[in-house]
Amino acid sequence: MNEPKMICCVCGFQQAEGVFSSRIAPVSCAYCKSCSEKGAEPYDVLVTRVAHLMLLQPGYELSPRLEHVKQVTLEISGITEEKFLKDVEIRRTDLSGN
Repeated sequence: MNEPKMICCVCGFQQAEGVFSSRIAPVSCAYCKSCSEKGAEPYDVLVTRVAHLMLLQPGYELSPRLEHVKQVTLEISGITEEKFLKDVEIRRTDLSGN
């Protein structure tokens, strides 16, 4: 019997190398070699992390490391900066309970 193959949580189509700890949040996700080497994270993990930081520190600006993660994740996911910012605001509102 063949075991089902894990799919990368970042790109959503390549076979994952395994499940590893996220570099930006206390979660584990499946990563393919390419996404892992680029430093990309699953889009929802990135959105939640940034929204949480903005909730804790109004006016928060991404560190160079987190900015890099954001850029490669958006590139791989095919998501625009505008959509990302909108999704972060929606998640921030959800997290605040308002």
